[in-house]
Amino acid sequence: MSGMDKFDSYDLKYSPLVNRPLASVEAIEGNEALRFTFTDGTSLTYEAWGDCCSSTWIEHISIPADLYGSAIFDIVEPEIPPHPAASLIPEDDRDETIQVYHTAFATDAGHILVEYRNSSNGYYGGGLRGPRKEANERN
Repeated sequence: MSGMDKFDSYDLKYSPLVNRPLASVEAIEGNEALRFTFTDGTSLTYEAWGDCCSSTWIEHISIPADLYGSAIFDIVEPEIPPHPAASLIPEDDRDETIQVYHTAFATDAGHILVEYRNSSNGYYGGGLRGPRKEANERN
């Protein structure tokens, strides 16, 4: 992924997520956005985005049990094999292709693993972009 408005997992020194104590992480807005809330009460929201003619959503989030107060120190996009459910589309609906993506946020309490999916004709993709500007956000 590239571009200023897309989630840049490789330019950590500029990421407003890094080294801030977390209170919670949750999918919001019908699983189309991901909110990171910090112990100081502020939050950052990243949106699922899809290229032209596609749709992206957050399918699942794995969060360490003792996340509170831990901070993100690394962000990667691991290559994890697609979940078998990604191919469970009825034969008569096979004009749509489901792609599975993952982003892992490493914290000192363990990894926050976000699995999101993109539905398209097979030529398009998606990911996370942001952060979105909100009243209580600090960058």
